[in-house]
Amino acid sequence: MKKDTTPPLTSKPKKNNAAYADRNNLFQICHEMLSAVLISKPDDVITFFIEHLKTAKGNFTKKVFCINHLSTVPAFSILGPPASNLKYLAEKVAKAHDAIYISATELLINAISRGNSYGTQAKPFVERRQLVPDAIMTAIVLARLKDPDVQSNGFVLQGYPRTREQACSLQRAGIILSHVVVIDIPDDLVVERASGLRLDPQNNKTYHLKYDPPPKTPNTGQRLIQRASDTEDSVRSRLKLYRRNITLVSNCYKDNLRKFTYENGYFKQEDLVLKELLRVFGQGLNKIDYVPREFKILVQGLPGSGKSFVCEKLHEKYGIIHVSPKLVVLEELSSNSKNEFPDNQKNNNRFEDDVVLKLIVQKLKSKQCTEKGWVLENFPNSFSEAEALKKEGILPNRFFWLEVDKETCLKRLTNRFYDATNGKVFHTVTNLNLQIEQLPTLPNQNLIKNPQDSELKVKKRLEESEFLKEELLKSFGYKMDEKSKGIMQEINAVGLSVESFKESIDKDGFYDEEFIERSKEGNLLRPIPVVSRIA
Repeated sequence: MKKDTTPPLTSKPKKNNAAYADRNNLFQICHEMLSAVLISKPDDVITFFIEHLKTAKGNFTKKVFCINHLSTVPAFSILGPPASNLKYLAEKVAKAHDAIYISATELLINAISRGNSYGTQAKPFVERRQLVPDAIMTAIVLARLKDPDVQSNGFVLQGYPRTREQACSLQRAGIILSHVVVIDIPDDLVVERASGLRLDPQNNKTYHLKYDPPPKTPNTGQRLIQRASDTEDSVRSRLKLYRRNITLVSNCYKDNLRKFTYENGYFKQEDLVLKELLRVFGQGLNKIDYVPREFKILVQGLPGSGKSFVCEKLHEKYGIIHVSPKLVVLEELSSNSKNEFPDNQKNNNRFEDDVVLKLIVQKLKSKQCTEKGWVLENFPNSFSEAEALKKEGILPNRFFWLEVDKETCLKRLTNRFYDATNGKVFHTVTNLNLQIEQLPTLPNQNLIKNPQDSELKVKKRLEESEFLKEELLKSFGYKMDEKSKGIMQEINAVGLSVESFKESIDKDGFYDEEFIERSKEGNLLRPIPVVSRIA
């Protein structure tokens, strides 16, 4: 019988197809095209697709934004208490995303000064120092959102919507905010900041008696005035109104809202908050999807940043293979492999760097890893190792850098103990968990400490890792534009406040599963976001 020599219909395995689609955002592009045509319902579908592609110009994070039209241009809102410097944050976020900054208050003032219909309706309420009705404010904001520059570039709203009715009105008009951030600061800190503000009417410049004091000249000091809206009574009244409404507004955006609490405020530290906002809003441009993917993930960070915990959770959730230098060495020592390594290395359980590299490459090329995908922990540890992986054909498609400060890493590792009976890890950091605090005093509790977790040795390991991020960035890079092949993404693995940190710590001293789910869905199930830089 003649042998069938007909070539297969596909020359590449499915896993490569998934990797190609993921790398080129094919599922996202097709999803957006289908959404657009279903909403617009054009008579000529083919022509619509062609024009749609021409408008996008290959960049599907910058296509036209239309009322009642799905879009992936920025549609953000930043909410927070009065006098919390939201304007600075919103303007910077807008600039980073090439979007339009919109302040409802400034729109109201402009409408009144121009004397248009909305301004004429709003003016009596402003003169009586009353709240402008929601219907008028919504009409003013919607009119701005229909302008061509906003439709093509997207927007960042500051302090809007303020009420549930305003939020519902936006939704009824087809304005779907892709991301809403609520910034919270204790009332007393807000009052302290607002009541310290002073205005120089001569140059219209605002100073703060504590954080940004005015020039020490007699004339300047005499000119300064305190606006009526900045008195303590006025600020507390505005805060009361804000607190009453913010919960109702938040309920309208449960699925795409993030809240950040700063117990000590952030005045004079706005750029730290801005960095976090840029990370959050960068994710907001891309929707979570569950399309076929081939996971080849790197997870790195300073010692004590939580790499093992994150990798193990990814393994449990997706069934991808957890690989690390430690695991491949243990696997080699416990197996009867044909690898020939010096006996002194095997006896000491320590292998040279080139041997570890060989073991890792061998593992990542195994059938198990190629079929199921993999997550590689704590490797590579230098630019040369990263390039060596690439030369071996090991090409990751995600790289998560766990961003944690040195002080937190030191605290985590030096307060770490092991239960000799079951190998569980416990921490003695105060207030993390009542049971953890009691553990050392319990009878029959056999806790031991790894010599590598001494303060001196941990500091040395942290010092050796000081430039690790920069080294790996040279090899893998950020995704700076839509055509960039960079894959490095930063994940905040610390927590933004003491309370949120305590609430999200598990018994091992790292983030609980809820955090892993958020970071996983925010980074793993979206296309790699373009990195925005503070201008």
